[in-house]
Amino acid sequence: YAAAVSGGLQLVPVGDGAKALKDDYARMVEDGLLFDDAEPFEALMARCADIAARANRVAR
Repeated sequence: YAAAVSGGLQLVPVGDGAKALKDDYARMVEDGLLFDDAEPFEALMARCADIAARANRVAR
């Protein structure tokens, strides 16, 4: 909570966490857990990064 309200919100993981999330997302798509038109992982992460950037600008 403190990071989120002080401008340090991070929604996109880096390093091993990013790889694990990407692999998990691919498995969810393959297994049919997401809609047939699930957006590409990179597009989803770009949207998350944009949301975090906007939230962090407001918090500062």
